Amino acid sequence: MTQNGFFEKYFINPFIGKYSDFKGEESRRSAFLSLGAWFIVTLGLAGVLLGLVGLLGPDVGFICIDVIGCIWIVGSICPMAALVSRVNNGSGDKTIGHIVFLNIDKLLCAICFLFLVLGILMTVTTLNSGELDPFHRGRGEVKSNPLLEQEEIVEEPIFTYQDNTPAAVEEIDDEVEEEADSAQIIDESFDPVIGSITAAADSAAILDN
Repeated sequence: MTQNGFFEKYFINPFIGKYSDFKGEESRRSAFLSLGAWFIVTLGLAGVLLGLVGLLGPDVGFICIDVIGCIWIVGSICPMAALVSRVNNGSGDKTIGHIVFLNIDKLLCAICFLFLVLGILMTVTTLNSGELDPFHRGRGEVKSNPLLEQEEIVEEPIFTYQDNTPAAVEEIDDEVEEEADSAQIIDESFDPVIGSITAAADSAAILDN
């Protein structure tokens, strides 16, 4: 004997099969179960959209949430209104009997809640990664990074046998610069005219002698 599962009876039939059926009849209990099935599927979809924030980044992820979320809500308005209309057309609650949860229904429920938990964890991890502000939905506001604000970053040795001697190298560079400056001063003080006059005077003195 074939049995209709929970989602087939309370989600597929009322929201897809009777998408725009405003003239039928529906019991209140069946309508509440249909709303419950729709809510579970919505939680699973929300988990998938939140997971996109972690996979694609906050900018693209939140755009997907806005677009797909609006499409889902707008698409659910018509079957929701048809469900309310069928409840108003009904003559009180009808006997539903025992609600059957097939294995596929249990699996779908578990998948929806698993997607929701994983999506929340991925979103929280992405927004609190130290680069974006989670309270502004990740839209462009960047936190200050103290490492990037430093003028220079001091590198430390990875292994213990490495000798961190940048100071000695700087002292040697300073000494070389001082010697270069002194040599430049000597070169600037040398006058070739005075040197030539002195040499000519020396040669004349030699000739006189």
